[in-house]
Amino acid sequence: MAGGSPAASAARSPPEPGAVDPTGLNDLTSRQAHPTTIARMTSADLPILIIDGDNFDDFPGFAREFSKLLVDHTWHHSLDAFNDILRGGFGTPEDGFVLRWLKAERSREVLGAEWFDQVVEIIRDHGPGGRQAGDRVFLELW
Repeated sequence: MAGGSPAASAARSPPEPGAVDPTGLNDLTSRQAHPTTIARMTSADLPILIIDGDNFDDFPGFAREFSKLLVDHTWHHSLDAFNDILRGGFGTPEDGFVLRWLKAERSREVLGAEWFDQVVEIIRDHGPGGRQAGDRVFLELW
């Protein structure tokens, strides 16, 4: 069978943290995605930013890890500032992006459900069905 078959695609490991998928492909139907995937990519032109839940153990660590995704900007823990960053122009792509969160369940455990849920809610607000959906931020929880 061809290398692009669903079976062959499912065997691939998740992308490296901080990697950007140059192809813009995001066919979750051919991968084993986390069951709480929030939204599938609807536009092939968006960069994919990856955060790995194995790389932090608390909220300041999450902020440091997320800041590594930003260009010439550092986020310093404020959820209001996080909301602003997701609008674009503060180190994130102006025309939207996919935020792929690897090890999301672990993140929920180490951040605590309340903090994790707040962060996810803010991100969702900038994506499909959110009040700020025009920012085109697509969240994938793996």
